[in-house]
Amino acid sequence: MNYSDIRKFSYKTERKVLKSMNINIDDWLYSPYSTFKIRFYIEGSCLLAFLLQHTGIKPNWITFLYAILGIAGGVLLSTGQENLIMVGVIILFSKIIVDGTDGLLARIKKKTSNLGALLDSWAGLIGEYSFLVGFGMYLFNATQEIHYVYLIILMVLAKSLDLRDYVYHYLMYTIYKDNKDNKFIQKIRKKGKKINNENQNISGNLIFLKNFFQNFLDYRGRTVDLIGLLIIIELNFDKIIITNFIYYLFFVKVIALSFGGFYLVYYKDFAKRVILKLKK
Repeated sequence: MNYSDIRKFSYKTERKVLKSMNINIDDWLYSPYSTFKIRFYIEGSCLLAFLLQHTGIKPNWITFLYAILGIAGGVLLSTGQENLIMVGVIILFSKIIVDGTDGLLARIKKKTSNLGALLDSWAGLIGEYSFLVGFGMYLFNATQEIHYVYLIILMVLAKSLDLRDYVYHYLMYTIYKDNKDNKFIQKIRKKGKKINNENQNISGNLIFLKNFFQNFLDYRGRTVDLIGLLIIIELNFDKIIITNFIYYLFFVKVIALSFGGFYLVYYKDFAKRVILKLKK
């Protein structure tokens, strides 16, 4: 495909996907930054896919690169050296281009697979852990306050021991293991994601807190970009201004979601609900 065709194909695909999420990539008036960032990664991924389409590079290799960039961004944030931290911020801002390239290249080469989708989620998870650790170490190096190290350890443990995520992924794994039909698997993945994001008969206040933490304090997009900008500002002023408070909010989020996941599994029959809804 020539570059123009790849751009048309990518924009058509992204518009369709984002429309289902009620996101308008042409809304420069009310969502200027989101619109810019979406177009930034589309344009970047189109260029990379165009350059790589006739090479022997496989889409999954691009996904591994995405995971490596996530690790690199976190490591650079944790160095305590201003120049390296700046490079880390740039990597965290722009690695979304690589994230968009693997899927686009797979569709161009007609090599889409369930493995590719799983690896993409895995790479995103690596990015989450790397960002949390790197961000915490940035604060520790800037303040020499040991409690940031304790917060890092607690958050990593809480995310690793999230019972709801374990139950959900175990149930999805059993379905993958016993079925080879790609269309069926894709249907189950979409339904499973929807179920996992549903509110399982919890109170309105808890729903509000859950949606706030999940939608505002995420590990990609606007939140990470904002934190990167704040880090650059703090480096220029040579002092921590506000990023420490944001990190505390991340801690509250991780702990709250971990305990909330335990509550849903233990008291709200989360596993049973998932199985029943997948069978519909």
